[in-house]
Amino acid sequence: MNKKAHQIAGVAASELSLAMHHDFLILHWKYIPVACFGAYIIGKIISIIPDLIEPAKWNHRKFFHSWFVLICCISLLVASYMKTPTFHGYYMIADITLTAMAAGYASHLLLDAVTPAGLPII
Repeated sequence: MNKKAHQIAGVAASELSLAMHHDFLILHWKYIPVACFGAYIIGKIISIIPDLIEPAKWNHRKFFHSWFVLICCISLLVASYMKTPTFHGYYMIADITLTAMAAGYASHLLLDAVTPAGLPII
């Protein structure tokens, strides 16, 4: 996949990850524009991190392009979703940021998983 496709998917995944925190964002509506802009920036940057860590060369997909890392990202998203919400401002902002980062990174790996080269297990 190319950089632009990864960024588009990363932004979409990061923005969708905000839905996990809808209770906090509804109660604190003034954070919605900041959260949306933050998720946009995070998704755009984080979605290309795996290719920055492991540049595109022959067989460049190593640990940071693996199913193990993808499962870790998805586990983080599930844990964030299932966690009892605590509406303490800075903790929730950190949680929203971490969720957007995991979603952006996972989107990169999911796109790479459907290519012919696929992803290594570890």
